[in-house]
Amino acid sequence: MAPRAFSDSPKEQASNDSMSHPTPSHSTALHTSEFTPLNAKPTTSSSVPRAILLPLLAAAIAAATFFSSLSWRLGLGAPFPALLRPPPAAAANSQIVLAPPPPGTASPAAFKSAQQRVGITDRALYAIDLFLTTEPSGKLVLLSVLWVALMLVGAFAFIAAARATNEDVPFGEAVWVSWTMLSDPGQQGAQDSIWKRILSVVLTIKGLLLLALLVGVATDGVAKQVDDLNKGKGRVMERGHVLVVGWTPHTIPLVQQLVGADGSRAVVVLAGGQGKEEMDRALLDAIPKSERQQAGGGQIVTRTGSPFHSEDLARCAADAARSIVLLSPPVSDPSQADAFVIQASLALANRADISADIIAELSSLSNVRLLQRLHRTLLAPPTNAQAPPSTSGRSSSSSRQRPGRMRRLVPVAAESLSLRTLLSAAVHRGTADVTADLLDFENDEFYFKEWPELVGRTFGDALFLFDAAIPCGLMKPPKQQPAPDAASAAADGASIMGEVLVNPPSWTLIEPGDKLLVIAADRNSYRPGPSRLPPPPPQLSAVNGQTANQKSSRGSSSSSVGGKQHVLICGWRPEAKQLVELLPSILAQGSEVTVVAPHITPAEEVALGNIRRQRKLPIRIKRGSPASREVLESLPLETVDSVILLQSTQVNGGEEGEDGEGEDADAGMVDSSQATMTALLIRSIQTARGCTREAAIVAEVPASERDVARQLERHALDGAVCPPHLEAQVLAQITHDPDVGTVLDEIIGSEKNRMAVRRADEFIGDNEPGIFSFWEMQARVRMSEELVIAYRHRGDWQLNPTDKACPIPWGADDRLLVIRASPAAFPGPVPVNTA
Repeated sequence: MAPRAFSDSPKEQASNDSMSHPTPSHSTALHTSEFTPLNAKPTTSSSVPRAILLPLLAAAIAAATFFSSLSWRLGLGAPFPALLRPPPAAAANSQIVLAPPPPGTASPAAFKSAQQRVGITDRALYAIDLFLTTEPSGKLVLLSVLWVALMLVGAFAFIAAARATNEDVPFGEAVWVSWTMLSDPGQQGAQDSIWKRILSVVLTIKGLLLLALLVGVATDGVAKQVDDLNKGKGRVMERGHVLVVGWTPHTIPLVQQLVGADGSRAVVVLAGGQGKEEMDRALLDAIPKSERQQAGGGQIVTRTGSPFHSEDLARCAADAARSIVLLSPPVSDPSQADAFVIQASLALANRADISADIIAELSSLSNVRLLQRLHRTLLAPPTNAQAPPSTSGRSSSSSRQRPGRMRRLVPVAAESLSLRTLLSAAVHRGTADVTADLLDFENDEFYFKEWPELVGRTFGDALFLFDAAIPCGLMKPPKQQPAPDAASAAADGASIMGEVLVNPPSWTLIEPGDKLLVIAADRNSYRPGPSRLPPPPPQLSAVNGQTANQKSSRGSSSSSVGGKQHVLICGWRPEAKQLVELLPSILAQGSEVTVVAPHITPAEEVALGNIRRQRKLPIRIKRGSPASREVLESLPLETVDSVILLQSTQVNGGEEGEDGEGEDADAGMVDSSQATMTALLIRSIQTARGCTREAAIVAEVPASERDVARQLERHALDGAVCPPHLEAQVLAQITHDPDVGTVLDEIIGSEKNRMAVRRADEFIGDNEPGIFSFWEMQARVRMSEELVIAYRHRGDWQLNPTDKACPIPWGADDRLLVIRASPAAFPGPVPVNTA
């Protein structure tokens, strides 16, 4: 009976069942002994003692597990595939049989009896609770029902009390008396019997309780409405407004620019991710009510919402907006921020109920091209949103755009334009201030306008027809009319937008449909008048794209754009690679670049090496802190012409070093104090080494230190750029007129046309007194196909001077800011000297 006793033991069977994947021999032996008949004789194997068999079995399983693990580590696969491979896990078809409850627990019958013990009062309270939680106006409905019920009960009680004194009271009169007892405690003295007085006291007390409940319900309702208003849940009742989506460092300066656009009453609706009260408080601190009134009485409306929720868009009146600006969210990963903006812009572009222009802020230029390609090839915009205007002159009900104006999706890499401005300010002193004035609505900015009376005249003629503006270019109409099919029209963006020509040749003819690009104070401040073109000067002539009296010595300076330059970049961040890519198109052959930064990743070094090989621009990398004198003294600063101080992205949250202090101080230019220290050190070292000409130093400064930067420009810096403020200005300009983006691309760090600084005495003859008006200087500069937009004479820069006929005594220290074509556009070089 030993085998039977071994096999029938519940504890042994549980142990056998718990063994995972035993070897075949062990499995066969166990099952043979388990099903041995009762009258069978014991076998030889069954006579092995249990104390020896179980350890042998455990050792075999352990050995199999060890060899399996060793085989997997050596990459040989499973030694026993069929036995050691675990069965596939079941996702939803596994069932577990639960054991019956132990004796003494509650049975279904006991549970049913417990439900039967629930009284009517409990059920009524449960029904009332469910009604109040599911119905928004449940409290008011319940209170009304109680009031009507008490009023009816009081009416019947009053009829009974009146019959006790042999009075016959109609039911309607009894209901009115009951209502007055519930609502007016003064009705108690009008009763003449004891029963009526008792009833009036009871009803008055009940009425006071109901009145208290009514006051509580009304208070809760009013508080909820006020809370909804404070949270921005109300619907915006505006039309033709600008909808800004996102709460970022660009939000407040962007709203500030939009409110003051054109001096008109602009309405800006802000849909941010913060609380409405917090946004209102921040906006009121940054843009006080007095400043809004001075800017034309602009209005700012804040709401909390997302561009992906239809309810939030409807609450912000997105279907009635003129423009929608999607701001890049402030996340650490730029690709993640661009993915959000691309998804939101495509979602808005393919909504048939939204007819506004969409301005999408992106971080990477490659993602700008990606968004254009995605919208052109994958997604077709709604036909009624892109349809051309009807012949009757009325826009369709689904499109609120102005007649003749197409709906547009404009991706903008504002940070790239900020870096271009910084580079232009380093190479051409003074361009940063003029660029800031051009992007600020408080000063002069770019405008497009069609003038039918100028058709048939040349651009050179139009250049001298405006006393309050400076013509800068032309926008040609589309070469072909938009196709009836919106998808076909969107497939070719150039056919819809037309071509923008910045600084075209003087002989360019103005044709019907052309719009003139000018720099003016506002859209209605300028009109063409009589020609102010002066006679050509006798001593000057246009020869090979340059003036005849230009001295070769003035073009030999290393600081000139036509000569070699050495640019020093202090600090680094991933976006700075775009700045280095632009340098070969601006600097002459033989120029060099030095980058000083404590942290540059291997991938960034490879990217800089590719630029060095492909663009043939020598780039040297020096690891170290830009604010360290030892690091700066190891550099050939006597050959440096321009210095760019970059702001690091690691401003907060730096890792702690061994001394417990953060490493932010070594991360690059993080604030104006380090920029000042670096600038002073560079100037000190250059002076000690006998440099006769100081380098041009420009720096990025945080938005919180703009006022400090203005003071620094007078002592240590030649220019300062605040990236958040400048990027917000770019977005505001493009929101106001999307065509301005093409102009900014042309003149800020472009390979075609760019702003440059010229010496005024280059255009003055040797024997001339040098007293000319702006018109005369413009005519002299125009001989080299350049265009003057500002000048500096004894002080600050003057953009679009108001009195262009006033004689000015030009000197050697005066400078002209011109829009000039790249040297490749002319047969010979155009030497330009900068101060």
